[in-house]
Amino acid sequence: MKEYWIVSSNSNKFRLDDLLRNNNVVDWKQGQYKFKTGDIVYIYSTLPKGRITYEMEVVKDKSMKLIEKQLYKWQKRI
Repeated sequence: MKEYWIVSSNSNKFRLDDLLRNNNVVDWKQGQYKFKTGDIVYIYSTLPKGRITYEMEVVKDKSMKLIEKQLYKWQKRI
C-alpha cells in the first residue's frame, strides 16, 4: 500500500536545491523513515522558505525520484 510522507530539509545542513538542479534522484538517509518503493514523499524546506517545495517518489530503498519542483500551491495549505 502506497504511503505519503512529509520530511524536512534544512538547507544549512544539506543543499537539496543544488543537488536537484543537476539530478532527479537523491538518496535520503535522514532519520528512521520506513520508505517503500512507490511511496510519495513531500519535502518541507525549512526557513527561509518554510513550505513544501518538492514532491518525490521512492524508487528503491531510500532513493527518491523527483516528481515536481517548487510546489507553491502548498504554501497556502500549511
